[in-house]
Amino acid sequence: MQGSVRPFQLTQEIFLGALNEWAEELTNGVGVRVVSRENENFFQVEKLNREIYPRITAGTAVVVQKHLLESGILDSINKVCSTETSGPKYSVPLSIALDLRHFSIHQYWRGNLVDPVYVESRSPSRNEPTRLWLDRDISRGSRVVYLDDITRSYRTISDSIDLLRKGEAEIRAIYSIFLWDFVPHPYVGKVPKEIYHPLFVVRNISPEGKFDFDPNSLAFKYI
Repeated sequence: MQGSVRPFQLTQEIFLGALNEWAEELTNGVGVRVVSRENENFFQVEKLNREIYPRITAGTAVVVQKHLLESGILDSINKVCSTETSGPKYSVPLSIALDLRHFSIHQYWRGNLVDPVYVESRSPSRNEPTRLWLDRDISRGSRVVYLDDITRSYRTISDSIDLLRKGEAEIRAIYSIFLWDFVPHPYVGKVPKEIYHPLFVVRNISPEGKFDFDPNSLAFKYI
């Protein structure tokens, strides 16, 4: 029962169990709303982008941690990065699990950036031009693992890669919680396949909100 285990008693098994339970819920369309606007479907996933469920975010961190360890690149990473506003909900728990420093790519200009650099981008949620900002004073020389919540067109990841390189950082691994594999991917060519690892590949979402997962998705190896 949620809340019946005290925080200091939580374990990786509990976190992975919560992630597995969530995947089962999504398979049955639980907590998913499909909103149609202008001949396009938008998916509101309660436990992804409405509230933060700490056992689920911790579960995604455990999966990434285990994969990094098995891939032999964990020791080559020294920072965790994500793009605001949704990404840090998952990347911060990962930085805690890995005991590594964390920094963010910002969607807005901030006056306290010491050495600001930016790239032109487009907001996937607002569908309007925007800029992504980074403080090169923090990113310079970093060897990062980058984590995002949802990959749709690959635009955010692609632009974030460009910005991290502009910020003189090296991208060692890229993860996303979900890959929408049923939509066009116009920017996929800019993302190195060998370092990109979606935890859940979603082959389709039904009109009732039921997720069809690729059974070979990375997360199922651990949950």
